[in-house]
Amino acid sequence: MSARSWVLCSIIVGLLCAASGSVYGQTDESSEIPSLSANPPNSRTALPPRVIVVTGAGGTEEYAKQHDEWADSWYQLAEKNAWPLVKLTRSLGDKQKARLEETLAESSEHPTWLVLIGHGTAAGSDAKFNLVGEDVSSSELSRWLRDERESKVVVACFSASGAFLPALSRSGCIVVSATQSGSERNYSRFGKFVAQSLGDEAADLDHDREVSLLEAFLFAANKTGQFYADSSRLASEHAIIDDNQDGKGTGSEFFIGARPAGVAKGKNAIDGSTAGKLKLAALPGAIELSEAQQARRRELERRVELLRQLKRDLPLKDYYNQLETVMLDIAALYAEAEKQ
Repeated sequence: MSARSWVLCSIIVGLLCAASGSVYGQTDESSEIPSLSANPPNSRTALPPRVIVVTGAGGTEEYAKQHDEWADSWYQLAEKNAWPLVKLTRSLGDKQKARLEETLAESSEHPTWLVLIGHGTAAGSDAKFNLVGEDVSSSELSRWLRDERESKVVVACFSASGAFLPALSRSGCIVVSATQSGSERNYSRFGKFVAQSLGDEAADLDHDREVSLLEAFLFAANKTGQFYADSSRLASEHAIIDDNQDGKGTGSEFFIGARPAGVAKGKNAIDGSTAGKLKLAALPGAIELSEAQQARRRELERRVELLRQLKRDLPLKDYYNQLETVMLDIAALYAEAEKQ
């Protein structure tokens, strides 16, 4: 069996495990999987992301060096994929805040990925990300990101960043925060492990040779927790992710692997369902898919997810028959891609 065939087998096994897991959320009365559009709302799969990396005030030389190393991983990711990249470093001095506002105001058809690395503070109803010169507040950043015509990802790798999440949560925006609230104000190490996830095979939880934003979050959150456990220290940061626009966020403990371990409350989808479909980094050996094939794969993966939700309402034979059909379609898709 070729290495690429092993990759395909890993993908199928990962999806089978997902389809065999516990059921969550609302179920459909129909025993058939509904048809699906290829892309979620506000997605612009035809264009790569515009990656904006901000390294804020370092505080100390040691911290500044660490932040630069984390940022460099994002630079390498963007440059490797020829994605538009904007570096807003400390070298801008007092102009850093103005340049951030200007950059976010620039019209772009590309999805915007904003990565904030550094320190933060929170007091009262507002929070701040520390820049060289004047800091940027959560309310200011919320205004600068208010245009919902383009999808956005905000990865907040700084202390007290949880206070930013309610302000930034909105349609078409995924927010990853190093802390669960503004009260977690000690130095944050979450950004180190997010950067590590961009090239670490251990972050590929579903074994498809790609790291999704959800997988990067889970990897980094678990690694951060392990750091404090290994150091016999009380964890002072608990990362959360929000992609269902409820402004609350969900921690890594809610997931088993890359799958939710519980039931969503209310009408919103469980956090992570959108982030799990957003590819962050490809690992060596990944099978390259065309744009059309990527859209088809998303559709088939969504069918697996919907089938999983219907499992308890279907006769077991019908469930596995429908699952087999979807898996054969996925296998055919990758077989076609391997021939290209």
